[in-house]
Amino acid sequence: MSSYSPSEEFSNCQPPHDKISIIEVPTGAPASAEVVNEPVLFPDGGHEETIGCHDITAYPEKGIAVGACIGDGIIMDITDPDNPEEIGSFDRGPWDPDQLSMAGSWSAYYYNGHVYSSDIQHGLDVLRLTDERTLGPGH
Repeated sequence: MSSYSPSEEFSNCQPPHDKISIIEVPTGAPASAEVVNEPVLFPDGGHEETIGCHDITAYPEKGIAVGACIGDGIIMDITDPDNPEEIGSFDRGPWDPDQLSMAGSWSAYYYNGHVYSSDIQHGLDVLRLTDERTLGPGH
């Protein structure tokens, strides 16, 4: 996954800020894990306040992944793991609309039909998912 505030000057943190690494980990040989794709999540630029995605938790058996993107939380359809697609997002809005400051979803995790998002300024949000795409294949 990418880090915050990428710069051409940083060899390990190149733009775009929303490029992630998809890693295939063979269960019988985890030491042979390798990057199989590096898609850009928001090819059209993403949310104006997003400065990096992190804490992306994948649930391949459900075909979804949930992540925090410093400005909004996202839910992705990963049924095609080489081409994740955003299917939902959550944003509390600015902490102080008159002053630029750190705010938004810091971490987001999926569990049992809900997304738990810890907000930098406000605390914990619990979101119940009702979209059929978030229930997983065969549900």
